[in-house]
Amino acid sequence: VYLYSAMADLAKEFEDTQLEQACKSIWENIANKKLYITGGIGATVHGEAFSFDYDLPNDLAYAETCASVGLIFFAQRSAAGIQRRRTQTAYPPCQTEMVFLRMLSAESGKTDRVSARIHLHSE
Repeated sequence: VYLYSAMADLAKEFEDTQLEQACKSIWENIANKKLYITGGIGATVHGEAFSFDYDLPNDLAYAETCASVGLIFFAQRSAAGIQRRRTQTAYPPCQTEMVFLRMLSAESGKTDRVSARIHLHSE
């Protein structure tokens, strides 16, 4: 998702509507089909990657905090490009929700630690 942030930067810098549309399509796919309720992303540890739509396993999820941070960056950069043209977007509200959800779910129970991988099940 860090690469997507760069794509959004380039779309804004060069006013490339095709690249911006690609970013929007990627964002909508992630937000609507690959995002955990905790704000986590990444269905598989193999390649730290997404898999197919709606594949959101509880026990095998990659869902690292740093991946969600990358998604927050992508949202912020994509929103900046959209704001340049003053059109409506869903990026900022989702960005705020991800910050809060990820920080809450990453908290390890000890005030001095944050967990990188967030599993959605308990033993």
